[in-house]
Amino acid sequence: MLSQLEYNSWCSRNNLSIEAKEEINKIRASQPARKVGGGYKNVCGQYPSRKMGVSIQFESHKVELPILYKLEYDDSVLEYYDQPNQIKLLSETAQGTKRAYLTTPDFFVIWQDSAGWIECKTEKDLEKLQSKNPRRFSLGNDQQWHYLPGEVYAAKLGLHFRVWSDSDINWILYRNLIFLDDYFSQNEIDEEEKSLLITLISRNPGMSLNELFNHEHNFSKDLVYTSVARSEIYIDLNSAPIVEPEKCLLFANKEAAIAYRISIDSMSHLPKPQIPLIKLQSGEKLFYENQELTILLIGSESVFLKDGNHNSLELKISEIELLITAGKIKSLGSQLESLNESRVFEFLSTASKNDLATANMRFNYIQGNIEGDYSPETVRKWKRRFKLAEKEHGNGFIGLLPRNHRKGNRTRKISEEKIISMNQIIDQEYETFKQQSIMSSYSHFVRIQGNQEISIDDIPCYKTFAQEIKKRPMYEKEIKRRGHRAAYKHSEFYYELSFSVPRHGDRPLEIGHIDHTELDIELKCSSTGKNLGKPWLTLLTDAKTRRILAIYITFDPPSYRSCMMIIRVCIQRNGRLPQTIVTDNGAEFHSIYYETLLTYLGSTIKYRPPSKSRFSSVCERLFGTSSKQLIYNLSGNTQITKDVRVTTKYNNPKELATWNLGDLYIYFSLWAYEIYDQITHSSLGISPQEEWQIGIAKFGSREHKFIVYDKNLKILTMPGTRKGTARVRAGKGIQIKNIHYWANDFRDPALEGADVDVRYDPFDRGIAYAFLKGRWVECKSAQYSTFQGRSEKEIEMASAEYRKRNERSNKNLKLSASAMGKFLKEIEVEESLQRQRLKDLESQRILKSLEGDVFLEKDSNSFLEAEKSNEASDSITLDAYNKDEKEEVYDDNSSMFQPMELI
Repeated sequence: MLSQLEYNSWCSRNNLSIEAKEEINKIRASQPARKVGGGYKNVCGQYPSRKMGVSIQFESHKVELPILYKLEYDDSVLEYYDQPNQIKLLSETAQGTKRAYLTTPDFFVIWQDSAGWIECKTEKDLEKLQSKNPRRFSLGNDQQWHYLPGEVYAAKLGLHFRVWSDSDINWILYRNLIFLDDYFSQNEIDEEEKSLLITLISRNPGMSLNELFNHEHNFSKDLVYTSVARSEIYIDLNSAPIVEPEKCLLFANKEAAIAYRISIDSMSHLPKPQIPLIKLQSGEKLFYENQELTILLIGSESVFLKDGNHNSLELKISEIELLITAGKIKSLGSQLESLNESRVFEFLSTASKNDLATANMRFNYIQGNIEGDYSPETVRKWKRRFKLAEKEHGNGFIGLLPRNHRKGNRTRKISEEKIISMNQIIDQEYETFKQQSIMSSYSHFVRIQGNQEISIDDIPCYKTFAQEIKKRPMYEKEIKRRGHRAAYKHSEFYYELSFSVPRHGDRPLEIGHIDHTELDIELKCSSTGKNLGKPWLTLLTDAKTRRILAIYITFDPPSYRSCMMIIRVCIQRNGRLPQTIVTDNGAEFHSIYYETLLTYLGSTIKYRPPSKSRFSSVCERLFGTSSKQLIYNLSGNTQITKDVRVTTKYNNPKELATWNLGDLYIYFSLWAYEIYDQITHSSLGISPQEEWQIGIAKFGSREHKFIVYDKNLKILTMPGTRKGTARVRAGKGIQIKNIHYWANDFRDPALEGADVDVRYDPFDRGIAYAFLKGRWVECKSAQYSTFQGRSEKEIEMASAEYRKRNERSNKNLKLSASAMGKFLKEIEVEESLQRQRLKDLESQRILKSLEGDVFLEKDSNSFLEAEKSNEASDSITLDAYNKDEKEEVYDDNSSMFQPMELI
């Protein structure tokens, strides 16, 4: 962003008016006017901008997000803001009525020499808006879209208002910017290696990226991509995608690339196109855009022609020759030839396999190649059809095709009025949310026909009425009867009719998907043996390689805690996060903690449209695969409960529950990270692990993006207060959600009354952290003995119960930590709280396993056969887990994370 001094200099350089300065100052000082939301079809999200230092919202990943990348990496763009303040525009309706309205443009951009608003639309939407009211959106003579009310408003201030559509997007450039996004950040490289690289390219201009990677020096791919991102070597990012290295040419700089291109073009000798042979003579018939023209007279310089309406036309001979060369004017013979070719193709494309086989047999018979017992009349008929087709279409073979599809009277015998009447009843009675049966709708139809004094014999039968319903598209029918969610499975798949970017990305860790599901298995408490219900699985998978990056299992329904934990596990296992993370629109994914953490770590957030599970198909498929390969092979799985009538107390999964949460997590991790990872994937043709290794070797390891997993990262994955800070009170410390925390560092008088960054552990409310003097300090609750080891979920349940008990005596009761602690001790024996307490104790085993305290040594090929008995010792199970071969990670207090600042 510009500093105040740089901004003032920019204003002076562009001679902005006072009104324009006030407008821009208001935009620069304001938050986005609205929070974008996912609609019925659009994918919205947030992009972590390095240029602006904050996350920028986008409402479409096919229009606005590519434009965001263009603004981010365009050197002429100084600043840009999403959803700027509303502006009041004046326009006319389609009927000519003047009216004023408020609108929020998509972006406001400050360029080197100008500033203005940008509105982003698809070409399809712009065409609809133009047909609806051309006084607003219109396509100008410059072939650019214009928003007339916005341009008038901006012109008064000396600014711009531009409309950008998806046709303005360079998809190759966008794809390359996504690929290089990791390398635009600061990355230390070997200067000596970089010097050798630049020298090699300077001596071999135009060498391909593939040739460079195969060079004997074996340059690091991270070094090459970093040099391209820093413009230390040059690749034309507009011409070819970097993921196709054989098409990318390397140069020392942009000027060398231009000179190389000019020299190549000057040496090229393209063959001249052959001019069609057309005789220019009187009476010759020509065809121009399917219109027949007849030559009347040929002069020395001009030709006189006559069209089908006997209108005379004069053209110069040079103009006619130019049109003939371009192929726009054709002779009668070439026109008939093209028409005949299209007719022949039409006949052959509509013929079935059996029809073609029959025609082949007839052709070989009349040619004398085969023998058969056919009458002379039949053979003469075949020859006659062959000659007639050869004369009419220039191809006799199509005359031998069977004509069975033309036989019979295919016109409907029922009158058009009755067809219309049936469709009216289907619209009014059958295709409604009442979901009437076909018979009920037909009965209504018969009654209506009877009221019109139509004979019962003339009323269409039930079978005809049902067939009329079946002719209707299933998708539209389901929408009208059961809504768009039920109809979703009948909708057409989205087809990429034009190139944009690969749906699953180009490389590992480019796109990741997070989703939750409730596992079909009943679990018990490892201590008491009590049934605790079904757990929830949170999964993060890589879209390109289908590799499972992280899993987390808990009894709690999906919440921000699950999101923070899956991020923590992913960083622990892989050292980094995907560049883009796609989720649904669940409330847990819109948590301020989740959004802020991903923005800080530099990941783009995308939200798929509501109820569109195909957008997260890689996760949905994994849920089914995990159930079939693992969950359905364990005791206590709930497959049988899908048929309630056959469930008894003897086969009830609640009674057969054997597994506890800790053991399930251990074996689910083994399946996800080792078994599934090495099995050939049907979509890839190889295993996810092999696809991952190929992608890393081909597109670079990006080691500079690795994130150290230590105590500081764990603190950053913890939630804070709504503002992110808490005020230090003398003698009391800080207060987080009605609980006071204290540390000896708060004795410093300089901290009294200061607002400090804070975090608290959602799984242990007895502990919180405050950022004091450049380091995170652990703080303990004033009621530490009570809150130690108790989760936020348990505290919330107890708080609700406490309020319920006291709402009659004091509706405005404020909770205090002391009263809350006393109450917790009083109701520990109660069922609901005790159940949550057991669940939290089981979850603690997972948290310990994530820190490397629990290991597994079982055979990975036989783990499905390892059913746990009720007498199995927990200590034996815990000591058995030693299967994660990653290096143990130690807390490094010397490399502390700073408080969370965006980018």
